[in-house]
Amino acid sequence: MVAKGSKVVSAQLRVGDGDIPSYRLNEILAKIGAARQLAGLSRLLFLPSHDQAVNDSIRDYCSENGIEVYFWYKVLSDNDIVPENNEVVEDAWGKRGVGESGLWNHIFNGEEVYLFSCPANTKYNQLVLNRCRQSLAGYDGLFVDFFGYPLAILGFEALFSCFCPSCQAADPRVADWRRSILDLREMMVSCTDSDLKKWGTFDGIIESIGLMDWARFRTGLVSNLVGNYADAARERGIPLGVDILAPALAGWGGHDYQALGKHATWLKPRIYCRVHGPSSIPLEYYCAAMDLKKWARRLTMPAILQFIGRSIGLTMPENLHNLTPQFLPDQAARDQIVAAVAASDAPMHPSIECSLHPDYESGLTEEVVRGSVEAARDAEGIVLGWNLLYVPDQFLKVVGDAVNNG
Repeated sequence: MVAKGSKVVSAQLRVGDGDIPSYRLNEILAKIGAARQLAGLSRLLFLPSHDQAVNDSIRDYCSENGIEVYFWYKVLSDNDIVPENNEVVEDAWGKRGVGESGLWNHIFNGEEVYLFSCPANTKYNQLVLNRCRQSLAGYDGLFVDFFGYPLAILGFEALFSCFCPSCQAADPRVADWRRSILDLREMMVSCTDSDLKKWGTFDGIIESIGLMDWARFRTGLVSNLVGNYADAARERGIPLGVDILAPALAGWGGHDYQALGKHATWLKPRIYCRVHGPSSIPLEYYCAAMDLKKWARRLTMPAILQFIGRSIGLTMPENLHNLTPQFLPDQAARDQIVAAVAASDAPMHPSIECSLHPDYESGLTEEVVRGSVEAARDAEGIVLGWNLLYVPDQFLKVVGDAVNNG
């Protein structure tokens, strides 16, 4: 068991307009109270609704019950400032927002839209930053989310973003990097299983075609962007929590643990191994496997899955349809948590999967939740993700028992 009283227990709470009709205010407050009583909740990462009376009631309740409230803010996607088409990320083939190969068929049916603007687009990003600054009054902290590049659920091509005019203006090498990616696409037509084995991992492909500087360019832009929010938090004298992708996905999104850790008061690794939804490791790699097969038809699916397994350090099934949340062993989430804690000197507050979202398949059990909390024994805190409204009380009790019983 983790040492008694050693963890800061946080939870994400989204009460957007889609949630308020389903949950009355008294139900929302009751869930916060249950999390405080059962799991020791002391910090709420709050994504407000457009109903200010509801927002004020939630913040007042938390203040009266000794719970810190952070302003949860989405930076490059799904905020109140909808980007124009020419502000959305552009892949190497000139397509905006999404790719074509492997695009998840449920991508636009959920709570988020996932149309990312570019980290290099200073005009749009300044508007979004100003909106954030205007919203911070009265909050105990700032928590930023959605500040990287698209993942595989938006199509394989979207992983090769961004090449928009803002990126071209930021670095003269962008045109050369774009040509290298276009050449890679052509080369993949004749790619064989042995070629895939030679590359080893996704990072091996990037390195083999001379795109490591491009990868560093992307992580640098993302880090600088988060640095602006660190400045905004310092201006208010409040801490900054930063949502970061799981180690297995961080490179795709342009997230660098060391670089982002220098800006953050604490990091929240987004460890999703059981829920079959956006940013979950099994779904992202399922889409990536389909993508690779469309790009390189000579590849066999067992070879593709072995390649993916090498990229994330897991033994994969031979059949694509078996790549589900239920396939991943319980140890997968634990290994990702341990890897995240070791990846940066910044304090870590990894997410604990415990939401039973009605729209997404889940393989969550009390044993899985307990194991994830135990894996975070070396972390300063944990975050109940990704929406407290969907966390059953029995999971809250599991978290509380694991944290508080020596």
